[in-house]
Amino acid sequence: MRTDGQIRHKLKQLIFRHRKKFVEMGLAQRPQNCKHNGVVRLPIHTGNRATIHVCTWGVGHVVEPGKDHDGENWNNRVCDSSMGGDEQAQECPYYEGCHSPESLKAEFTRKLGLGDDQTSSGQLAQEYPDLIALMWVLGTAAKKKNGDNSMPEGNGILAFFGSDTEEPDEVPDEPLLE
Repeated sequence: MRTDGQIRHKLKQLIFRHRKKFVEMGLAQRPQNCKHNGVVRLPIHTGNRATIHVCTWGVGHVVEPGKDHDGENWNNRVCDSSMGGDEQAQECPYYEGCHSPESLKAEFTRKLGLGDDQTSSGQLAQEYPDLIALMWVLGTAAKKKNGDNSMPEGNGILAFFGSDTEEPDEVPDEPLLE
């Protein structure tokens, strides 16, 4: 059986990996990460959809009406991941990312409830069941050790770390399966 310290270390590694993946996805050149990607609401749900994403580059630019600098109508482009938009975004000359690594890290921290905001374990369990499982193991170990039925102090994931929230020094590339 693993010690509490080993489980906490694995939990820190897992949080680090999830954050790294979250930041990578937020910085990827995809339609939803483009500053010029806008939403059009469809008047009738079509194919189980209520919205579609389009490129809004050129809106407000002073160019020949309905034309961009290359002479084609850019504002009419659908740029949606479900309609080949990922490939289009890779080749788009007007792509501008709307996230910075720092803003994504802060959003991930807020999403996990590591900052001032608290997140329910139900919300975390839906997206990060592996984190909740390790938190549950730590909670169960604390109950057995102390003989009480209470959770660690605090409501969030920080309750399992205390004030020491530094990142792990070394994170293996492979999953934590043994």
